[in-house]
Amino acid sequence: MDLKSLLAKPFAQYIHKKIDKDAANALQTQEAIFKQLIKSATNTIFGKDHQFKDINNYEDFKKLVPIRDYENLKPYIEQIKEGKHNVLWKGKPLYLAKTSGTTSGAKYIPITKESIPNHITTARNALLYYMVESGNYSFALGKLTPRSSKLLSRSARASASMASLGFKALNRRYKASLCKTSLISAAIFKLHASASVRTGADGLTSESKPAEPPI
Repeated sequence: MDLKSLLAKPFAQYIHKKIDKDAANALQTQEAIFKQLIKSATNTIFGKDHQFKDINNYEDFKKLVPIRDYENLKPYIEQIKEGKHNVLWKGKPLYLAKTSGTTSGAKYIPITKESIPNHITTARNALLYYMVESGNYSFALGKLTPRSSKLLSRSARASASMASLGFKALNRRYKASLCKTSLISAAIFKLHASASVRTGADGLTSESKPAEPPI
């Protein structure tokens, strides 16, 4: 057993406690993240179009940022494809993940340097939380029991709508469910990454298949 495997159990317990602590203060956690995201995107084209500088709370956000589908966001995506910076998020995305387009043609999803670590960390923490909740540490030993394999398979097929529950009104049952379905983020990211399009200085310049990030 290597050092990483030996440290997995105490590290998993640390992450488990941290998630429980955040869940116990869900509203404050959400508000802090909300304000951070609004502040970061204030000077983007989208932020200026929707007066992010005047958004101080969720009620402001609801008034100034209407619900829309991909087609309504497409003009911003087209600007990103042309190579423009600070469109939907500060800077320029590393990749545009191309979806299969089963409903209304191919769609491009910006993947930024901030979002990639978030995908990886969320998937990692989901596994660590599961280890503590189930007492199954086979992941850390480089093994997958039949039960673990079934869990991963079910999680990959589960509805991503669970993620929208957020941390509001979470009880222990929903926390465990949310952690399991967080695996979807990793699965979707890996799927998208396989058909990613690299954004160059002049917009979309070449297709690439980045290495699959370690969890």
